[in-house]
Formats: sequence, structure tokens, C-alpha cells
Amino acid sequence: MVPQVQPSGFGYSETKLGVDRFEVRYVTPDMALPVDEDRRAGALSEQKQRAYDLALWRASQIALSAGFTYLKVEQEHRDADVTVKRTYVPVVAGPYGFYGPGGMLYPGWGYGPGYYYGRPGIAAPFWFYEDPFAYRTRLQVSGRFTASLTIAFAKAASEGALDAKTTSQRLSTQYAGAAY
Repeated sequence: MVPQVQPSGFGYSETKLGVDRFEVRYVTPDMALPVDEDRRAGALSEQKQRAYDLALWRASQIALSAGFTYLKVEQEHRDADVTVKRTYVPVVAGPYGFYGPGGMLYPGWGYGPGYYYGRPGIAAPFWFYEDPFAYRTRLQVSGRFTASLTIAFAKAASEGALDAKTTSQRLSTQYAGAAY
């Protein structure tokens, strides 16, 4: 966990709302996400939870340093800013396609049935039948996650309050090796 710095834009920040109330935010760096929508949905919820946990960890650190024993999340927001980038790349890379005759991607080109396309009686290289102006679409998906918590601190336990020391220890153990 690092304080939020503007050039990179990720990390935690806090705003004091009162003697015993803070707004704590955690913003993640841009992260690569799966292209597949089903896997992406799982990754989105996982990363939103991670940003929430890191904001909660920072809130527990603030509570302990201010002399409070308990903290309660009064309001929370978990947001994701997802960017989908489409890149168009040519289908055929050179006269022999990807990796050429006998190459590693399609072994046997030039020697087996992969070299000839299915017109009976006509033996022609594969690029004879491919569209030289065809393009494939390559997708790159990334996201940035933000968790914003309004926290109330207290010295006595109340309904829904979390113990600051236990929360801090649990989250520091869970995210000890976190990359952000």
C-alpha cells in the first residue's frame, strides 16, 4: 500500500470529515483483465473486493494511530473503469503466413495437406486462397478499480463495528505480498 501520487494515480488517500469520521479511498493501477466476458466478470468482482479490502486496511491503520479501537463502514462505493482496446492486425504475415512452411505454428506446411487448400486437382499454396487484405481483431481489456469508504471510529463496540487491530492484522497478512 502506498499513498496516492498523481503521476501514477494509484494508492490510498484519506479526507478527514470530523474528529471520528474519515473518507478513505483506494485506487488500483491499470490492470489487465481477461477478454472472455465470463472470466472478466469474476475478475472485476475480485479486484473490486481487493480495492475495498485495501481501503479498509488503511482505515484500520488510521483508527489505531488516532487511538480508536473500533471502526464502522457507514457508506461504501466500489467502482470499475474498464477500457476495451481493439487492434486490427493483418491475417497473413509475409508470403508464407505465420512462421512459414514447416514452421512451428502449423508444422508440415509445404509437405502435407495443410499446404494445399481443398480444391481437388489443384495444388496451390495457401496464400492463393486467402484474402491479402483480411485483418483479425485483437482485444486488450484493462481496468482501474476504486473503493471509497466513509468510516466512523469509536472507542467502544457497537453493532456492525469492526475491531481495528484484528482487521489490520487480518488484512496485512492477507495482502502482505500484494503488488499494488
